[in-house]
Amino acid sequence: MRAALQHAVSARDYDTPALREAVVGFGAEARVRGVPPERVLIALKDTLNARDVGEISDWWRAVLTDRFVRWGVEGYYRIDLRPDSARDA
Repeated sequence: MRAALQHAVSARDYDTPALREAVVGFGAEARVRGVPPERVLIALKDTLNARDVGEISDWWRAVLTDRFVRWGVEGYYRIDLRPDSARDA
């Protein structure tokens, strides 16, 4: 997940399928390992606040935090919260 985030930051493309899949996968794997959902959210937010991620503006960090929480929850509970048109794409 961190590698996908670093790539997104360097490319300044914060809505890539690879980033989404990495975060969804992180949430799914955390559930398999028995990690409580609140710890998953903390880990996701800590990832975005890590110094080695790269330079992200405060605005984009807030957007990414929202996306990471949503994607992480989707993975953890194995749900897809995207609009129907996005699921079919």
